[in-house]
Amino acid sequence: MINRKILESVIFIVTIIVSIVFIPILFGFLSSSSMAENNNKVEKVKNTKLVDVVNLKEVEVYISRENKVEKVPLEEYVLSVVSSEMPATFHEEALKAQSILARTFVINKLITGCNNIKEGNICDTTHCQAYLNINEKKKAWGKEGDEYLKKLKKVVKETEGKVLSYNDQLVKYPQYFSTSSGNTEDAVAVFSEDVPYLKSVQSPGEEISPKYESEISISISDFKGKIKKSIPNSNLGNNITEEVKILSRNKGGTVDDIKIGDATIKGKEFRKIFGLNSANFTLEVLEDKINIKCLGYGHGVGMSQWGANVMAKEGSKYDEILEHYFKGSKIEESNEVLIG
Repeated sequence: MINRKILESVIFIVTIIVSIVFIPILFGFLSSSSMAENNNKVEKVKNTKLVDVVNLKEVEVYISRENKVEKVPLEEYVLSVVSSEMPATFHEEALKAQSILARTFVINKLITGCNNIKEGNICDTTHCQAYLNINEKKKAWGKEGDEYLKKLKKVVKETEGKVLSYNDQLVKYPQYFSTSSGNTEDAVAVFSEDVPYLKSVQSPGEEISPKYESEISISISDFKGKIKKSIPNSNLGNNITEEVKILSRNKGGTVDDIKIGDATIKGKEFRKIFGLNSANFTLEVLEDKINIKCLGYGHGVGMSQWGANVMAKEGSKYDEILEHYFKGSKIEESNEVLIG
């Protein structure tokens, strides 16, 4: 007969192992880690129904300004994100599309967690999704607060529980951004990952966006200073017109490669160096300065919010909007979709 103390010890150890391995997966409290670790987490539960893996009723949001975690009902979280990420004045069908993307995004975070935080499922910044408590947002709206809140509550209620799927699996990358240049961009061009539902599509009518066009001017000396700091091997000389050239563009119009002196870098890296609104830019070299003109605002992948609003005003429903920007996708109930 096995010694009682030994048996109790074995049971205790097994209990600890089960707690460590399975409780985080069952309840969605997945610690933040690297992208590789997140992918491993997804692999463990791949092709499992969402409802069997995570709690679809609640999300733990890390509030950065207060350094604390708030437990928020999932649908209330979606309401707050929609109010923070898209103008309440937009058409209801565009807001519905935004609701589904916001819900799809946060449910992914219930599985993987956020790499930027140690506690909670998701952060409240644009690293994940902009989040401001709906009551605070209502105050910020001023006299239109009651009207906007009623509108958004209706929108979120009418899409409750709905997520975006591809091949019956939850879409892992429900990307969205503010304004396109008239075309969205391939995911592979921006994120270096080929995603079948994130391909370049036309997105006309966005010239009405206040951020459709932007321009910055920078002195030649400041330009060279930034380049020297960011790309020390460029050896950029004084003949800027000949030494700085856009070599190629991606399908959606963003700059792919740009030559700077002896170096060649990606357009998205150039955008980061100069804080540009987008990677769809042109250069105008003058005697003492460089003008950089941009089209669009944001990374350019997935749903353009202003483009979605244009489509909605022209009669498209939210499912048509999402199917346009996410080719081959469809809308499903979250309790039916599988983890991809």
